[in-house]
Amino acid sequence: MICNNMLLSTPLVSKVNMTQCLTHDLKEDMSEIAHFIDLLNDLKKKQHIKKRLDFFYDFEHEGWEKWLQMELLYAMNENWGADHYKEIQYDIDKRKSERSFSQLDLVYRRPKTTSDVFVGVELKVINEPNRCIKGSLADLQKFSKLKPSQWDFRAIIAMAVYLPEQRENSKALALAREHETLQFGPYEVAIISWETEPKNEFKFPGFRDWLAQQ
Repeated sequence: MICNNMLLSTPLVSKVNMTQCLTHDLKEDMSEIAHFIDLLNDLKKKQHIKKRLDFFYDFEHEGWEKWLQMELLYAMNENWGADHYKEIQYDIDKRKSERSFSQLDLVYRRPKTTSDVFVGVELKVINEPNRCIKGSLADLQKFSKLKPSQWDFRAIIAMAVYLPEQRENSKALALAREHETLQFGPYEVAIISWETEPKNEFKFPGFRDWLAQQ
């Protein structure tokens, strides 16, 4: 859809088309984090997602990351046609860990974004908020241990899913609230995220500095 150079005053352009063009341009200007949250908000409206979340809630199930992983991958493919991968292995800097590789839950790239630069996502589903958020922060450490030569991320997202009625005052929960939170059926989701500025290079030290402050 060509919008920026379109003469909106032309009689042939309807109000509907004008709205579509403006919405399209706004979405193109959204951050990667905003696009991910937009995807979650669309996902939680689907009837089969609502039913499954209610089922997990009614029986106090947790640890359903694999189901969530597949639903996100499907939504990314349907909504964006994104390049998407699950449980990708990355080499670890041996000076920082005894392990030789780390496995990341989701890695994706939306169309019309810089090639070979991705968004990494770690998922954590634990009913108790404090444990869930601490687990998400631990997951982010995976990224800090990657070899610099393996660093190809424009944004990093830790998605922590927990029960809001089990909230309690804690440093971990306060940290999560400094980022984005949203309702996801009967659950609350904290999106702990880092994203490089669009005009900056996708540099590894920027993420490490951010993580050190969390």
